[in-house]
Amino acid sequence: MKRIFGILFALALVVNLGLALAAPVLADISPGWTNITQVAAGQEYTVGLKSDGTAVAKGYNNFGQCNVGGWSNITQIAAGAAHTVGLKSDGTTIAVGYNYYGQCDVGSWSGIIQIAAGWGHTLGLESDGTAVAKGYNGTVVEIGGRNYASGGGQLDVGSWTNITQVAAGWGHTVGLKSDGTVVAVGGNPSGQCHVSGWTNITQVSAGAGHTVGLKSDGTVVAVGDNYYGQCNVGSWSGIIQIAAGWWYTVGLKSDGTVVAVGDNYHGQCTVGDWTSVTQVAAGWRHTVGRKNDSTVIAVGSMVIETVTNGIVDAKAGAATEVAVAGTTTVTVFRYDSNPHPGALILYGALASLELLADEPWVPVGKFRDVSVIDTVPGTEIEIRLYYTNAEVTAAGLNESSLRLFWWNSTAWVHCSDGGVNTASIYGYSGYMWARIRANTTPSLSDLQGTEFGGYGHPGTPPDGDCFIATAVYGSDTAGEIGILREFRDEVLLPNSLGARFVSLYYKASPPIANFISQYQALRTVVRVGFVDPIVKVLTWTHALWSAKGS
Repeated sequence: MKRIFGILFALALVVNLGLALAAPVLADISPGWTNITQVAAGQEYTVGLKSDGTAVAKGYNNFGQCNVGGWSNITQIAAGAAHTVGLKSDGTTIAVGYNYYGQCDVGSWSGIIQIAAGWGHTLGLESDGTAVAKGYNGTVVEIGGRNYASGGGQLDVGSWTNITQVAAGWGHTVGLKSDGTVVAVGGNPSGQCHVSGWTNITQVSAGAGHTVGLKSDGTVVAVGDNYYGQCNVGSWSGIIQIAAGWWYTVGLKSDGTVVAVGDNYHGQCTVGDWTSVTQVAAGWRHTVGRKNDSTVIAVGSMVIETVTNGIVDAKAGAATEVAVAGTTTVTVFRYDSNPHPGALILYGALASLELLADEPWVPVGKFRDVSVIDTVPGTEIEIRLYYTNAEVTAAGLNESSLRLFWWNSTAWVHCSDGGVNTASIYGYSGYMWARIRANTTPSLSDLQGTEFGGYGHPGTPPDGDCFIATAVYGSDTAGEIGILREFRDEVLLPNSLGARFVSLYYKASPPIANFISQYQALRTVVRVGFVDPIVKVLTWTHALWSAKGS
């Protein structure tokens, strides 16, 4: 009914002030990530070790890889693709998650001093310098179009001796020896196991198809797949810890800052502003850092969390929240740039009316990816993309015109139920929002990894004193204006046609209002013959379209 009224009155309604749309506020949920002593990053999840020997985890939990709530006396953690391993203070090990290849069958291990987890295998370093391994020992064929098919044998560590550290990659295994040399077994199609010439190594790390070594002088070496530049670490210095992600590499410097090279499609290498970091971990497409106050920061595929009537908070690294009414598992990624530059931009169902606008839609420069799975029927989510005045000014946009657009596989399309909240909050100037249900565009079923971006029209907001309703009533506090504002906020702005009308009205009305305000007779004619009838009709039908109606 509201949409019908929005269409009927959109071409006649007179609105007078800018808008501030409020979204439903749901209970916040705290991940409890304090007192962290170590972090580990898996394929789409993150694990933290707490100072009391317990562990926390958040992210995809489709195989139970985040079920670490009952762990105790843990001294070290490791995260694989979908399994998590913990080393206990007595030298035994525990594991949860995907166990198809037996990678979690480590309950019989003892005398372990260090652990590592790869795609489908788990490694343990024994106190006598030997290594043990469980899991998949065959060929890993392909990862995201990159070929890593070769041989297998990543579990063949039985002959290793004098090992001081082990590292597990996608399909290869690396061991650091006490003399600073390195050994490696497993798939080697990109040369990731060509480490026999390395010397003076103090730490090793293994990615999808590359291997990284930290030297005693704080420099770094790397071999293997370099398609994304993940091995371009030759200029690094002052490094005290390394972490190899799937297709990228991270280095922690002695001053607590962080460097990264390689694939940055999801912003996982955007760590240049990090400070006071004491440990880093690299996953598939997200990077995690432990700070010297035992808190955690992250970039990339920011938050993967199962929520019931709560908020997935990704503001720290992605300036995004996803409010959930119901239950679903939410994933938030951050793109470093427009994932579809130059693509067509359409205003939802009104694409054909875009020709009426003489100003284009311009990106704010903020792009995110949101996915929801395991959704309970009736669930509704609201995506909130926060912005600052500096970002809006830099893009040259009218703040009141900001809207969220989604990628429908061929074009950027306006979300059917969305708007902008221009009230400052959490240190931001406001946020663009889109409510998504089973019957919206996009719908919940569309969100299987869907890109969103902020767009707006160039220009500045019109002067609030120049609107027609204010001109004819002589005051912006006239009682009649209240119902016009209510109709605008409750009926027009939540749908595409109404929002387009409001946007065009804001552009066209100031000179008309200025002209009307100069002539008392004209003000009377417009009020009696045009505005008053609209107000009367809206008043009579108030109960039909207003949420406040009886």
